[in-house]
Amino acid sequence: MSTPPGWFPNPANADEEVYWDGDRWTGDKRPVYDPAIAETQAESGDDSGSTMRPEDASGGNELSATPVPSDLEKRKTRKVLWITVAGIVALLVIGGGVTAVVVSNNVHAQQVAAQKAAAKKKAEAEQAKEAAAAAQQAADDAKRSQRRDTVTQVEASIKKMAEDDINKGLLTGPVIGVTCNPVSGSTDDLTDTTTTFDCFVANKDNGDGTSSGYFFNATVNWTSGSYTYGLGKSAG
Repeated sequence: MSTPPGWFPNPANADEEVYWDGDRWTGDKRPVYDPAIAETQAESGDDSGSTMRPEDASGGNELSATPVPSDLEKRKTRKVLWITVAGIVALLVIGGGVTAVVVSNNVHAQQVAAQKAAAKKKAEAEQAKEAAAAAQQAADDAKRSQRRDTVTQVEASIKKMAEDDINKGLLTGPVIGVTCNPVSGSTDDLTDTTTTFDCFVANKDNGDGTSSGYFFNATVNWTSGSYTYGLGKSAG
């Protein structure tokens, strides 16, 4: 920044001031202002000492290429410096704030992604669990259906046995129905590996909602799928 025109202390003579026109030293000199001398000159009407031309000045050290800044110039320079420093600090603060926002956004994005991944994993686990439960239910239903089919086969076998006994004259016919009911174990509880049945072979309808007939028994091994049967109620 260029120093404006003005009078400045002469480094070669502390009693003088020299003039700077903004670009160079003009060579003009004047005594340093002294209130006492100024008052005396004003009373005597003598102003010859107010300024001095370069050709009247005695020799001395050369002036510097640029004037020494005045206190005002120094204050201006300090003010500009403080403004510059404040601007830099503001930029750093703003820049830091932007960085903090970016970092915060990145952390938030990572948290959201982690939450989504966890939710997806949980949903997949639930779906796998439901699929496994559905598959187990289907397998269990198939086993129960197979057990019912086995009971139907047992009833058919007992009917044939009863008809053979009727043909032999051991029982009175005809066979009008066969029903087997579990008395030990279950066809629905798949943890039961053996079920014992009492099977009723009806040969007469009593007309009152009841029937007369004979009891047979049967035992089914669900593990092997085999069964045994005979005349009379089961021991269970």
